[in-house]
Amino acid sequence: MVLSHLNKEKLNLILFKLSRLPRSVYLLEILGGLLFFSFAKVLQHTNFINLRFLLFLVGFQVAYFSVYIINDIIDLPNDKKNEKYKKIKPLVSGEVSTTIAYKLAFTYILTGIILAFISEKFIGLNIVLFALLYNLFYTVILKKTYFTKILGNSFIHVFRVIIPVLLQKNCWVIFNINIFGVLLLYWLLGAMFSHIKHMIIYPKYNRYTPLIRGLFISVAVLIGELQFYTHDYFLLFITCLLMIIGVLFSYANLWKKIVNFIKI
Repeated sequence: MVLSHLNKEKLNLILFKLSRLPRSVYLLEILGGLLFFSFAKVLQHTNFINLRFLLFLVGFQVAYFSVYIINDIIDLPNDKKNEKYKKIKPLVSGEVSTTIAYKLAFTYILTGIILAFISEKFIGLNIVLFALLYNLFYTVILKKTYFTKILGNSFIHVFRVIIPVLLQKNCWVIFNINIFGVLLLYWLLGAMFSHIKHMIIYPKYNRYTPLIRGLFISVAVLIGELQFYTHDYFLLFITCLLMIIGVLFSYANLWKKIVNFIKI
């Protein structure tokens, strides 16, 4: 085992800073998707949460730990130029070697793939492989441009939400106009908050705010109109609420005050 010879301090370093163990909370997005599609009455059967499903969740997340490691390895040359990363990235500080990182990433991928295949056969395997390949594409290509970076990063959150219908081979339901509208808004909302984070940490990204705000409001209006014609007024209300958030979006000082209040 890769971790067998490591002491407790280094083990914590690898699990929490390198593998990003706390980000396992994103599995709630898969459970949220399960709840959403259950309410939408598009799941083929209701006894979805069973041992197989839980085993798949473990496999998916274990494989996904490798994403953070591979991303750190690819970004290492640029990260070394930034002093702040020495405190938060063990590869940059030299506390963990790239050799250990490669071995650990391979172990995560192999373990996750095996668990996904055991639990959900080829559909589980394909979901895990897509997530891994997409994140590699994101790291190598999409991160190079700011807009594709924030949109690409938020897409994986939407992907987690639709995993329950993918497991049931019922992916066509996402093209239902109301379901697709909710997923699209979720994607855009994720991109918006990603930009807020960058805007607060890096003031240079403020110049992108008017364009992103315009994109957000335009798509929200379009989806709102479509939902109006389908008489789904609850979703229309949510759309209007998100439009208001979009209008407030450009006021960086407002978001800084909110963040400072939360820190208190």
